[in-house]
Amino acid sequence: MSDRKLLHFLISFLGMLTFQLASAQELEYARKVIATLSSDEMKGRGYVEKGDRRAAEYLAGEFENAVSMNDGT
Repeated sequence: MSDRKLLHFLISFLGMLTFQLASAQELEYARKVIATLSSDEMKGRGYVEKGDRRAAEYLAGEFENAVSMNDGT
């Protein structure tokens, strides 16, 4: 098996394993994030109406929340 095929297999396997181990709460959160990013408010995440900036700001806020929750602050 070539290195490229092995890497592809490992990434696929880890992705499936991660999906299988995800809790219902994590899946619900992922659905919420996807729904928000694909909403009309984000303007298709395009640059014409600053949808890309809105999406970036939303994701930055989500990362800040995740860091705060993991730090216990």
